[in-house]
Amino acid sequence: MRPSKNYRLLKLKKPFSYGAISGCFLFFCWLGILIFNPWQELYAKDFGIEGHVFSIIEEDILKVIKHKLAKVDLDELNKKMQERTRGYVERPSVVKGIANAEKTKEFSYDPTYELAEDIKDNQEKLIYKAGTKINPLESIPLREALIFIDGDDKSQVNLALKLRQKYNNKAKIILVKGSPLQLQRNHKKDKIWFYFDQAGFITQKLGITEVPALVTQDGLKLKIQLIGENESKIILESNIEEESKKTKATARNSITSMEVR
Repeated sequence: MRPSKNYRLLKLKKPFSYGAISGCFLFFCWLGILIFNPWQELYAKDFGIEGHVFSIIEEDILKVIKHKLAKVDLDELNKKMQERTRGYVERPSVVKGIANAEKTKEFSYDPTYELAEDIKDNQEKLIYKAGTKINPLESIPLREALIFIDGDDKSQVNLALKLRQKYNNKAKIILVKGSPLQLQRNHKKDKIWFYFDQAGFITQKLGITEVPALVTQDGLKLKIQLIGENESKIILESNIEEESKKTKATARNSITSMEVR
């Protein structure tokens, strides 16, 4: 029985030939002689030394740190840190971009903002939809006037005290410069608190660039008055006590007339 054509093809297609195997064997033998040549040292040559050669001597990093720490007076370091912190608390960094008001100006600030996304409660129930406009003054009114001053200017400090008296002590005095703690110690008997606009957060938000400035609520907006030099003199020379008494009397009369009606 003669073999089929397919069988002949399979028989002719051998995976390896004896020539290929012998060629690979000779190549690896040649490569081994090159790498592991026992006579290689016979061809080595000394080319001498070029330049200076130094031995590597490096001190342990932990020893270096300990050595430096041994020289540091920790008590003195703590003392300096405390003094630096105390100095910052006593006299915070000046709010930049604030000048003294020369002329009286007035403008308003609308705190209304639009929600960028939905507001939901812990049960994923919708409270406010995205795009809703919210005015914080509708739910949280400004209960006290805000007076922004330069704490290093005595005339502005006196003006703030006068205005505070005018608003029946319902006003916060906020510094953009100076020492709030020192002013508080100076007016300890009157129990007046002085605040500081840290990093100019409030003044930047309200757009205040001059002081003294008075902020009060007017409807659903904040009314901001920059008090100029002439206006400051008028307020300082006026009798705040009499004005406050007249204001209280007017309020009582209006209440009484309403009750009679």
